[in-house]
Amino acid sequence: MTNLITYYSRTGSCKKLSEEIAKTLSVCDIDEIIDEKDYSGLIGWFKAGFYEARKKEAVISYKKNASSYDNVLLITPVWAGGMTPATRQYIKKELNGFNNLYILSVCMGSKSTKVADTVSKNYEIASNTWCISGAEKNKDQIINEITKLLSK
Repeated sequence: MTNLITYYSRTGSCKKLSEEIAKTLSVCDIDEIIDEKDYSGLIGWFKAGFYEARKKEAVISYKKNASSYDNVLLITPVWAGGMTPATRQYIKKELNGFNNLYILSVCMGSKSTKVADTVSKNYEIASNTWCISGAEKNKDQIINEITKLLSK
């Protein structure tokens, strides 16, 4: 099985997480989603929440084609209770190319079940969704589940 981890990261947390998960898999490529908007700093943080709350479109770039892989794990931070505009745009662009899509959301304050439920309702094409929550400190458990699933 071939695996692709695609991520968007404003602060580097999702990038670090994608690299950590990729190390546990024998066959895995990584691809970064680049958003043309600059969301850095405090102003960027406010702008990020505003853009997600308004479900704004994003202009993105990335290198790998999802249809070339058996499994795609999409890692996204949670902004204003939802996905980033960049990850929503990625799903929209690659919608017909996914063989198996898995979504991992990363949130610092929200309860993971609330975010995972929201993501799974909005993105029913995903085979499975998880949320790593800083409030619950469930990172190791989720990484183990993902590794087992993608190693089959």
